[in-house]
Amino acid sequence: MDGLALNSIHESRPREILRSGHLACPGCGIAMGMRMVLRSIGSRVIVVVVPSCVAVTSGPFPHAALGVPAFHSAFEIAAPTAAGISSALKLQGIEDIPVLAFAGDGGTFDIGLQSLSGAAARDDDLIYVCMDNEAYMNTGIQVSSSTPKFAWTGTSPRGILAGKSK
Repeated sequence: MDGLALNSIHESRPREILRSGHLACPGCGIAMGMRMVLRSIGSRVIVVVVPSCVAVTSGPFPHAALGVPAFHSAFEIAAPTAAGISSALKLQGIEDIPVLAFAGDGGTFDIGLQSLSGAAARDDDLIYVCMDNEAYMNTGIQVSSSTPKFAWTGTSPRGILAGKSK
Protein backbone atom coordinates (compact mmCIF):
# COMPACT_ATOMS: atom_id res chain seq x y z
CA MET A 1 0.00 0.00 0.00
CA ASP A 2 1.16 3.48 -0.67
CA GLY A 3 1.14 6.30 1.86
CA LEU A 4 -2.13 7.73 0.60
CA ALA A 5 -3.98 4.43 1.18
CA LEU A 6 -2.55 4.14 4.67
CA ASN A 7 -3.68 7.66 5.51
CA SER A 8 -7.23 6.90 4.39
CA ILE A 9 -7.29 3.78 6.58
CA HIS A 10 -6.23 5.78 9.64
CA GLU A 11 -8.75 8.51 8.88
CA SER A 12 -11.61 6.00 8.77
CA ARG A 13 -10.90 4.64 12.25
CA PRO A 14 -13.44 5.58 14.90
CA ARG A 15 -12.34 8.22 17.38
CA GLU A 16 -11.13 6.75 20.66
CA ILE A 17 -13.57 7.74 23.38
CA LEU A 18 -11.96 5.79 26.22
CA ARG A 19 -8.62 7.56 26.33
CA SER A 20 -5.34 6.04 27.38
CA GLY A 21 -4.38 6.37 31.01
CA HIS A 22 -7.58 4.82 32.34
CA LEU A 23 -7.47 3.27 35.80
CA ALA A 24 -8.54 -0.31 34.99
CA CYS A 25 -6.48 -3.10 36.45
CA PRO A 26 -3.79 -4.26 33.99
CA GLY A 27 -5.20 -6.87 31.64
CA CYS A 28 -8.83 -6.33 32.70
CA GLY A 29 -11.41 -6.92 29.97
CA ILE A 30 -13.67 -4.15 31.26
CA ALA A 31 -11.58 -1.44 29.59
CA MET A 32 -11.55 -3.26 26.25
CA GLY A 33 -15.30 -3.87 26.48
CA MET A 34 -15.98 -0.22 27.27
CA ARG A 35 -13.69 0.87 24.45
CA MET A 36 -15.47 -1.30 21.88
CA VAL A 37 -18.96 -0.25 22.99
CA LEU A 38 -18.02 3.44 22.95
CA ARG A 39 -16.33 3.18 19.55
CA SER A 40 -19.42 1.53 18.09
CA ILE A 41 -21.78 4.19 19.45
CA GLY A 42 -19.62 7.19 18.59
CA SER A 43 -18.73 10.44 20.30
CA ARG A 44 -22.27 11.89 20.48
CA VAL A 45 -23.28 10.01 23.62
CA ILE A 46 -23.81 10.67 27.30
CA VAL A 47 -22.53 7.94 29.62
CA VAL A 48 -23.92 7.01 33.02
CA VAL A 49 -21.61 5.04 35.32
CA VAL A 50 -22.23 3.74 38.82
CA PRO A 51 -19.77 2.82 41.57
CA SER A 52 -18.17 -0.23 40.02
CA CYS A 53 -15.13 -1.24 38.01
CA VAL A 54 -16.55 0.95 35.23
CA ALA A 55 -16.32 4.04 37.45
CA VAL A 56 -12.77 3.13 38.46
CA THR A 57 -11.83 2.62 34.80
CA SER A 58 -13.32 5.92 33.68
CA GLY A 59 -11.40 7.74 36.42
CA PRO A 60 -12.10 10.78 38.57
CA PHE A 61 -12.63 14.32 37.32
CA PRO A 62 -10.60 16.23 36.08
CA HIS A 63 -8.50 13.34 34.80
CA ALA A 64 -11.34 11.20 33.46
CA ALA A 65 -10.52 8.75 30.70
CA LEU A 66 -13.92 9.16 29.03
CA GLY A 67 -13.86 11.67 26.19
CA VAL A 68 -17.63 12.23 26.37
CA PRO A 69 -19.98 13.67 29.01
CA ALA A 70 -20.32 11.26 31.93
CA PHE A 71 -22.66 11.25 34.89
CA HIS A 72 -21.75 9.27 38.01
CA SER A 73 -24.91 7.92 39.59
CA ALA A 74 -25.77 5.88 42.66
CA PHE A 75 -24.99 2.17 42.53
CA GLU A 76 -28.53 0.90 42.09
CA ILE A 77 -29.98 3.43 39.65
CA ALA A 78 -28.01 3.30 36.40
CA ALA A 79 -31.08 2.60 34.25
CA PRO A 80 -33.44 5.25 35.65
CA THR A 81 -30.65 7.84 35.67
CA ALA A 82 -29.99 7.16 31.98
CA ALA A 83 -33.74 7.23 31.31
CA GLY A 84 -34.06 10.60 33.04
CA ILE A 85 -31.21 12.10 31.04
CA SER A 86 -32.69 10.69 27.83
CA SER A 87 -36.14 12.13 28.66
CA ALA A 88 -34.61 15.53 29.47
CA LEU A 89 -32.83 15.57 26.11
CA LYS A 90 -36.05 14.73 24.30
CA LEU A 91 -37.93 17.49 26.15
CA GLN A 92 -35.32 19.89 24.73
CA GLY A 93 -35.89 18.50 21.23
CA ILE A 94 -32.57 16.63 21.17
CA GLU A 95 -33.25 13.23 19.61
CA ASP A 96 -29.82 12.27 18.24
CA ILE A 97 -27.81 11.77 21.44
CA PRO A 98 -28.10 8.28 22.93
CA VAL A 99 -27.65 7.74 26.65
CA LEU A 100 -25.52 4.75 27.62
CA ALA A 101 -25.54 3.20 31.08
CA PHE A 102 -22.62 1.02 32.17
CA ALA A 103 -23.06 -1.04 35.32
CA GLY A 104 -21.45 -4.11 36.80
CA ASP A 105 -23.14 -7.35 37.75
CA GLY A 106 -23.96 -6.10 41.25
CA GLY A 107 -25.62 -2.97 39.88
CA THR A 108 -27.47 -5.09 37.32
CA PHE A 109 -28.26 -8.55 38.73
CA ASP A 110 -28.36 -7.67 42.42
CA ILE A 111 -29.29 -4.28 43.84
CA GLY A 112 -29.95 -2.64 40.45
CA LEU A 113 -32.39 -5.24 39.15
CA GLN A 114 -35.55 -3.48 40.34
CA SER A 115 -34.65 -0.19 38.68
CA LEU A 116 -33.55 -1.90 35.46
CA SER A 117 -36.81 -3.87 35.44
CA GLY A 118 -38.78 -0.64 35.86
CA ALA A 119 -36.93 1.04 32.98
CA ALA A 120 -37.63 -1.97 30.77
CA ALA A 121 -41.32 -2.02 31.77
CA ARG A 122 -41.61 1.70 30.89
CA ASP A 123 -39.77 1.10 27.59
CA ASP A 124 -37.35 3.89 28.50
CA ASP A 125 -35.02 5.02 25.71
CA LEU A 126 -31.50 4.08 26.81
CA ILE A 127 -28.68 1.68 26.07
CA TYR A 128 -27.74 -0.52 29.03
CA VAL A 129 -24.52 -2.51 29.20
CA CYS A 130 -23.77 -4.89 32.04
CA MET A 131 -20.03 -5.28 32.48
CA ASP A 132 -20.35 -8.67 34.17
CA ASN A 133 -17.11 -9.76 35.80
CA GLU A 134 -19.12 -12.22 37.91
CA ALA A 135 -18.30 -10.80 41.35
CA TYR A 136 -18.01 -7.48 43.16
CA MET A 137 -14.39 -7.07 42.06
CA ASN A 138 -13.43 -3.58 43.19
CA THR A 139 -14.66 -4.14 46.76
CA GLY A 140 -12.94 -7.39 47.60
CA ILE A 141 -14.31 -10.00 45.19
CA GLN A 142 -17.60 -10.78 46.93
CA VAL A 143 -20.06 -13.24 45.39
CA SER A 144 -22.87 -11.79 43.24
CA SER A 145 -25.94 -13.48 41.84
CA SER A 146 -24.14 -13.78 38.50
CA THR A 147 -21.10 -15.53 39.99
CA PRO A 148 -20.95 -18.99 38.39
CA LYS A 149 -21.31 -22.10 40.48
CA PHE A 150 -17.95 -23.39 41.72
CA ALA A 151 -16.24 -20.01 41.25
CA TRP A 152 -14.14 -18.72 44.12
CA THR A 153 -14.85 -15.33 45.68
CA GLY A 154 -13.94 -13.85 49.02
CA THR A 155 -17.46 -14.60 50.28
CA SER A 156 -18.21 -17.90 48.54
CA PRO A 157 -19.86 -20.54 50.70
CA ARG A 158 -17.38 -23.17 51.86
CA GLY A 159 -18.80 -25.93 49.63
CA ILE A 160 -18.24 -23.81 46.53
CA LEU A 161 -14.68 -23.01 47.64
CA ALA A 162 -13.95 -26.72 47.79
CA GLY A 163 -15.52 -27.23 44.35
CA LYS A 164 -18.49 -29.14 45.77
CA SER A 165 -22.13 -28.24 45.49
CA LYS A 166 -24.12 -27.63 48.65
